[in-house]
Amino acid sequence: MRPMISPALERHVEDPERTIYNWKNYRIWLLLAQRAYCTDNLRSAARDLLERKSDNPTRAGATLYLGALGNKADRELIASRFSELRSFLGQRTAILAVQELHFGSKSGGISIKDCVAPFIRSDLRGTYQNLKRAGRYVADLEPISVSNYLDMERDYA
Repeated sequence: MRPMISPALERHVEDPERTIYNWKNYRIWLLLAQRAYCTDNLRSAARDLLERKSDNPTRAGATLYLGALGNKADRELIASRFSELRSFLGQRTAILAVQELHFGSKSGGISIKDCVAPFIRSDLRGTYQNLKRAGRYVADLEPISVSNYLDMERDYA
């Protein structure tokens, strides 16, 4: 059964004209990945963001989404574009997204050694090897009851 996601969220991330707040878009991509909500249109929109967006939170969210729900070709696309990333968030999400790719390529294809390792920031060195290629991209959503949520929000009133 497909997880329940509002079609408005899907339309939002697919339409570049709606991309106003990068952090909001990052969180929406993350939510889609956490809910394992995958469509061909969303995967295509995420690929487009990788190919045309600069290093920002929207791209980081799309990167993590493709790592979690994409295929090997999507992960190879992420690795091949890694050199464009300079921010901690951009690189960290890309490293998570390519964790299932092999470090070295025996067939001459995309490899972490060639496409990612030379460009990693010093504060992220060792991250890839510590992931152990476990295939975990996002944390599970924390269960929270509506009454607990209301209690937390009441403190701000």
